[in-house]
Amino acid sequence: MLRKLDQSPYKILFADSQFGMRGIDYRCERVPMHLVISKSFDCTREALQGVARVGRFGDPCTRIIFDGIELVDKMKQLQ
Repeated sequence: MLRKLDQSPYKILFADSQFGMRGIDYRCERVPMHLVISKSFDCTREALQGVARVGRFGDPCTRIIFDGIELVDKMKQLQ
C-alpha cells in the first residue's frame, strides 16, 4: 500500500503509535506526504527518527505538529 500511495485518494497518514513510526520510510515521490504529530515523543532520539519518516529521500513533504504539543515529553525523558 505504501509503495502505491501516490495512487491513493488519501494524502495524509497518521502514525499514532511508536510502532507506526519505526522502520518505515513513508515514500510518495509524486504527491506530497504529510506527517501529523499529535503526541510527544519519549526522547530526543525517538523524535528525530520520527520526523525523518517523511521526506528522507527528497520527496515532497510537510511536517505538522499540533499546537500545544511539545516534540519531546520532558518528564518521560528524565525517567
